[in-house]
Amino acid sequence: MLCLSGLAAADVQAELTEEQVNALQALGHQRPVEDWPELSAAQARALKEKAERYLADCQKYHQPFGLSADILFSGYDRAKVEKYEGIGDSATWTGHYLAALAFRYAVTADTNTIADIRRALDAYEVLARVTGLAGYMARFAGPADDPAYQRYYSVYGKGADPNRPGYGTSAYPGKGKYTNLVWLGNSSRDVYIGVNLGLATVHRLVPDAKIRAQVKGLVELILRQLMGEGWLIKDGQGHTTVCTPTLIATLLRTGATVNPRRYQSLYDEKARPVLIGSGGGICKYCDYFPNNLLYAMIYVLATLEADPAKKPYYEAHLRRMWLQSSDHLNPYFAALYLSAGGEDVDGAARATVQGVLSDFPSPPRWSEKTENSRRRELELVQMGGKQWAKYALPIRERVPSDFIWQRSPFQLDGSGDAPLAYPGIDLVLPYWMGRQCGVIPTGEETTGAKP
Repeated sequence: MLCLSGLAAADVQAELTEEQVNALQALGHQRPVEDWPELSAAQARALKEKAERYLADCQKYHQPFGLSADILFSGYDRAKVEKYEGIGDSATWTGHYLAALAFRYAVTADTNTIADIRRALDAYEVLARVTGLAGYMARFAGPADDPAYQRYYSVYGKGADPNRPGYGTSAYPGKGKYTNLVWLGNSSRDVYIGVNLGLATVHRLVPDAKIRAQVKGLVELILRQLMGEGWLIKDGQGHTTVCTPTLIATLLRTGATVNPRRYQSLYDEKARPVLIGSGGGICKYCDYFPNNLLYAMIYVLATLEADPAKKPYYEAHLRRMWLQSSDHLNPYFAALYLSAGGEDVDGAARATVQGVLSDFPSPPRWSEKTENSRRRELELVQMGGKQWAKYALPIRERVPSDFIWQRSPFQLDGSGDAPLAYPGIDLVLPYWMGRQCGVIPTGEETTGAKP
């Protein structure tokens, strides 16, 4: 675990140059950028310091019981936690956090990161067993008597349950040795996509025998439960979600990696409709989060696949997705594409990763009321009964949120003024992905720019 004190006083912001700002604006307006001004050594160092500070900040404030959470504080001094927020998506974002740790370890070989990975995997062990349905992944689990958690789970679902005082309609007491915990149910596909992203990436990048054994155990536990339910996500409390063919293939691709003898032939069978299908696309002026889920699934398929008959399809699918979103100024999508070996012919992906992450605000990241619709200079479009910015907004002008890359960069308004802080994994994950695939310089060398 990182120490926050050594980073708190650091200057973690190095402003983009005018040329870099203009280049990002051109990308967002679908204009070609002939020559991206590479990060200077000072900019690269500042970006690294910012990523490390966000990770330390996340581990100090945003990991209750080892799981990711937005935090509502009593004030901006972060002295007291009032309520955990966003924890209905905690299992999903913990998977993204795990992936970030895996990339960081692949770059640094830091032993503290191994310990952090083990803590996150141990939290997943709880989620996989707390319900009494071994392998069903709860959305979150924590002590029933934790006041900040009580304020959340007491109304989780469709409000308070009149038949179970103190519980929301989708919150339940733990089973077996977990009776002191309350877990959140009604898990859907996004939970399994996020969990699988984390487990698959850790197994691929962290060659630690104990960690790989634990990942293997979790992957097989999840698969046995889903296969036993006919690929339905069922929490035993009346909630059911159907796994899509792409999700089934993605989960089995991870299974075939950790245990090929058991899962390879089934994966080959279930991957067939995905390989012959047209595949999903990336929407623009829309409810944006499915884009993030699709990227996560195709990325796992592309990076774990070794079969030369399948791998090019997944890589081509990822390239189509990137071309559809290259004007979104989304550095996470760009990093996923590059990390999977995508060819950056026009340099747009590299510019997006370096430029947008460098411009990402320093921590802490607070909720803030945003009203871009009042800005007369913005070009707007009407789509689906809603107004959007015609072009992707710069990162500093967007509505702050939990994992900002799952929110539309064309969204105008949202959020509110409150001491609600977000974890910052949306900076840490694409940063270490970019470092691992050589897109982001360390700051110890230059990449064409002056120090």
